[in-house]
Amino acid sequence: MITKCPHCNTKFKARDDLENKKTKCPKCEQPFTISKFIPHSTPQVNNVSTGEKSVDTCASCGKPKREGIVYKGNVCFECYKKSSNRVEVYRKPLMIQYRCEKCSTKVESSIELAGKKDTCPTCRHENKVPEGITLGKAFLGFCGGIGLCLIIVVVPPNSPITCVTGIATFCIGACVSLMSILAFISSKPSEKMRQN
Repeated sequence: MITKCPHCNTKFKARDDLENKKTKCPKCEQPFTISKFIPHSTPQVNNVSTGEKSVDTCASCGKPKREGIVYKGNVCFECYKKSSNRVEVYRKPLMIQYRCEKCSTKVESSIELAGKKDTCPTCRHENKVPEGITLGKAFLGFCGGIGLCLIIVVVPPNSPITCVTGIATFCIGACVSLMSILAFISSKPSEKMRQN
């Protein structure tokens, strides 16, 4: 059984046959009579900030939470162990922030909605969620910078270089630069959103 020292509030295990016997606390060494510790049950309280009720059950299996069991977030350790993708249990979804086209309210939408429509919580206007710069567009921008460097470094103006090498280098650099410029232009927010 679990008992608790009335002087220092230390909880520890004691054999059942020692109930109602006098002993000294192993921490503060004060004498007390061993009795079974019964935790006070706390009533369920509403969380004012989020409107959610406090959780006393596992969010996954619904079993009541027990004292002494480690919980990861609102999921008991058994469910956490069984979960095939443990990261998804606790990962906060990536969000895209933008302003509503109608009322200029700051809106957050899940990254899965990029390029799709989402409703503004204030004015209920349907906005297209901006896609933003993706990894591919950032890579094209990087390649564009390298392409410009190739044009400048490899083809100096007054050096004897073969025509084929110069033209090939120029074409590659120009194509990569053009792709990066197009990627940059397509990733910019609309004129209306820049004014907000």
